[in-house]
Amino acid sequence: MRIKVNIKERNKALALLILAVGCYVFFFKTTIKIVTNDVYHNQLLLVVNTDGSVIDSYTVENSSIKLETADVIKYIFNSAEIQVIHPLLKKGSFKVKPSSLISKSININIDCWCADKLYPQQVDLTLIYNHFADIEDFFLPSLTMDARLKAVENYSKDLYMLTAIASPRLGKARMLHKKEVRKQKKRIGKIIGSIYRR
Repeated sequence: MRIKVNIKERNKALALLILAVGCYVFFFKTTIKIVTNDVYHNQLLLVVNTDGSVIDSYTVENSSIKLETADVIKYIFNSAEIQVIHPLLKKGSFKVKPSSLISKSININIDCWCADKLYPQQVDLTLIYNHFADIEDFFLPSLTMDARLKAVENYSKDLYMLTAIASPRLGKARMLHKKEVRKQKKRIGKIIGSIYRR
């Protein structure tokens, strides 16, 4: 037995479904959640274009932030990447995809440097140096003094221990001249001081 389907009713139902999906996509914000081993405040979230230029930046006070749909669409069309920068965390990144509009959720997993626990194990000096170069170029100019202090609150020892685990005998750092090693370590110390300087 063939069941007759009312075309008008079917089209009406389809239109309502499309409208419902459209409302969900456009009116509900997308949540970005930064997943770490501990609670870290005031992460700097950069939205970076394919040419390396920064489109937008946000300060994440705790671990999550909500973005407007129009912004997420803009990032998708620009093939943008979300980067997270924080003095105590390794840089994390996420490529913004169309699926983010549907799921309404972006989780970015980031590892801490955990220098206090890692010591006496050593890390390539150039990795630590590049980390602090990002802190100087992006984090320091973007956050207020109070926000910077909140970011490293209760983690001062861990922050300073990054200099203790930075080794010139590992990885690319082995190619550095002694003068360049001293220069990089000096700059790292200066940048750490700038986090606390008013």
